[in-house]
Amino acid sequence: MAGLDDSGQVARTAASREFRWCYTILFPIWVLTLWLAGIPVDHVWRTGTVLLLAASAAAVVSIMAGIRIGASFADAARPRMPGITLLPVAVAWLALALPAQAAFVTLAVVVAAQGAWDSIGTHRGELPEAYGGVRRWQTLWLFLAMLVGFVASS
Repeated sequence: MAGLDDSGQVARTAASREFRWCYTILFPIWVLTLWLAGIPVDHVWRTGTVLLLAASAAAVVSIMAGIRIGASFADAARPRMPGITLLPVAVAWLALALPAQAAFVTLAVVVAAQGAWDSIGTHRGELPEAYGGVRRWQTLWLFLAMLVGFVASS
């Protein structure tokens, strides 16, 4: 096949593309996180920043669930459970109705649980290996952003 060689160059290129995508998603979340940590408690944009940060995390949870659903439909031999996959999405979006601290804790738990589930899926061969590596870093940085958001909203 064209483009394949013994050095694994194609796999490294795919992983590099996945890492760029991961950091592209995380960049605005960390900008919001650092902004929230740096503004005064009575700042006029504070409430909007909290909501935007929490909604961004919920959007990432939704995207990751969509990837998992797509992977499940790609393998006809595997049972499909989109309902279970949508549970973290529902919890993440419902977290926006909670007070800021509770929302960030809920989102941190959802991000960690979904990341662990994707890691298990990678080890079982349900998800691509390159995705699992990227997903670990994305989970870590998104989880840390939610913890910083929690502390900043205290």
